[in-house]
Amino acid sequence: MRLKNQLAKLYASGIALSRPHITVAQFFAWEKNEAAIIQLIVDAAAAYKPFCIRLENYGSFPQHTVYINVAAGETLKNLSADLRYAICQRLIRDTGNRKPHFLTRAHLTMVRRLERGHWYSARRVFRRLSYRSAFTATGMFLLKWLPEKEAYREIAQIPFSGRKPRPQQLGLF
Repeated sequence: MRLKNQLAKLYASGIALSRPHITVAQFFAWEKNEAAIIQLIVDAAAAYKPFCIRLENYGSFPQHTVYINVAAGETLKNLSADLRYAICQRLIRDTGNRKPHFLTRAHLTMVRRLERGHWYSARRVFRRLSYRSAFTATGMFLLKWLPEKEAYREIAQIPFSGRKPRPQQLGLF
């Protein structure tokens, strides 16, 4: 957060002040399905044991974002795929151009929506820096976007318990 605060001041970006996080899935769903979505996510997360996430150096998405690379990608990709399977079958809202996003490249965003000149300058600085850290992910949060506040609210804390998933009956048609 200390680095994010510095970036927010340096680049006049309130977006940099968001809580540090690694997005595993982002989607829009009908609010009436919230309880079912939470249960699907809890069930998918329950199959995972807490795991180590390593943060290693910086990267960037062209002309708008600077991030820290995340080296636990395979576990996070598997979790994202499990969430996609659990949620997408029936609960994703048809929002036209706002397609669901599931993790393809694990990263921890430091600052995004930079102006083009700021991005070039930030990229030059961060390319020369090194960063290494690690932590154990014991669970995840479900955040809900509140358009009227232009902010996220935490809806649920979901632990990684490592228990076997419940058997499910699959349908063919």
